[in-house]
Amino acid sequence: MNSAEFRLPSWANDKEKALIFLETIQQLAMRQGVPRRFLQGLLSDLDVANGIFLFAGAMEKEGASFFEQQEACAEKLVGTWSRTSETGRNEAIEKGNNAIFGDDIPF
Repeated sequence: MNSAEFRLPSWANDKEKALIFLETIQQLAMRQGVPRRFLQGLLSDLDVANGIFLFAGAMEKEGASFFEQQEACAEKLVGTWSRTSETGRNEAIEKGNNAIFGDDIPF
């Protein structure tokens, strides 16, 4: 997919569905060994969170279901974990320790 195909998914403005999306991608990534605090630190970065949503939107445009979007976005998070240095992991985990999401989307 090229950058011109990236757009927000149709469900992005539905707060409940967006929160389900964020929780599900974290749960899927955690099943593959990625710590929640790393994920929370990563997703508290607006650029990262927006990038995940834009990727999901591009997938939706290509016909991917909501669950397929979640699976692919979780895989991106797992890939980020595996490519991140120990220092980078620790920085993201520390950021995750300080992130307070509550019931709000971090952007």
